[in-house]
Amino acid sequence: MDYEDAKKISLPHLLQQLGHQPIQGKGSARKLWYKSPLRVGDNDPSFKVELKSDAWVWYDFGLGKGGNIFSFVMEYENTDDWGEVMAFLRPYTTINTDTQITKEVYAKDSESGITIESIKPLEHPALINYLSSRKIPKRVATMEVTTIDKKSTHQARAIVSEVNYSLNDSDKIYFTLGFQNDKGGYELRNKYSKLSCSPKYFTTFKGQDQNTIEIFEGFFDFMSAMVIGKYKDALPNDVLVLNSLSFIPRAIEFIQANDYQTIITWLDTKAEDARKLFSPLTFQLDHRHALYTDYDDLNEWLVNG
Repeated sequence: MDYEDAKKISLPHLLQQLGHQPIQGKGSARKLWYKSPLRVGDNDPSFKVELKSDAWVWYDFGLGKGGNIFSFVMEYENTDDWGEVMAFLRPYTTINTDTQITKEVYAKDSESGITIESIKPLEHPALINYLSSRKIPKRVATMEVTTIDKKSTHQARAIVSEVNYSLNDSDKIYFTLGFQNDKGGYELRNKYSKLSCSPKYFTTFKGQDQNTIEIFEGFFDFMSAMVIGKYKDALPNDVLVLNSLSFIPRAIEFIQANDYQTIITWLDTKAEDARKLFSPLTFQLDHRHALYTDYDDLNEWLVNG
């Protein structure tokens, strides 16, 4: 076996022979995601294998390393001896690659051009620093909460996750905070961008008092209220994060359907027209914007307070 023979070995099929399968629902015929074969305890798939220019390449987001099939074997076998690498690959030159390995992408939004490549627990230092700059500790952002909507695809989850995504089928991968709504879409935020991935909708969480619901415009205001209230293990009341003021009519339908007795809103200071939309409700209304009247919203008050 020479170098050219070894280079033709399919990395996905090599991984298959080594007992590693791509994750269902993630990737495509040319881009596959795995739980890392190079690390123990990779619960969220962060090892990508991709076909580029007729050659398979890999990247391990947990290690911050990548390369071709030869560099993979060096990492897998913990060796830099070229003879050992070629000896390891020799049995796999006859792998039958007729079996198709195809998977659907995790999530693709044709309207925005966003393809979500992976979703995992929050770890990236830049995202944690971004949260800190807005006075949100990691322990708050990663607190486990439960959705009110029983049809939600992920009922119990951290408030935010770390999301890797690409734009318009580009090979460049971006990382961001991801806040999921009740229909499975995401609000995506980092220091440089503010995006949304369809389907767009509001987000709900269960609290201890299910007769009261608190309404927030965005998830940073929601997390700000958690910081101010020093919530550690549970939310005191049910929560609805609008993600967009355009969802107020649907939020009102939700409120009426669930027979809440008290409605607390934390909308932006200048959102007077939005607050008026809640006026027809017969429940007790408590608008809290007077607390941060000198600032645009609750998070800005927290940051500057």
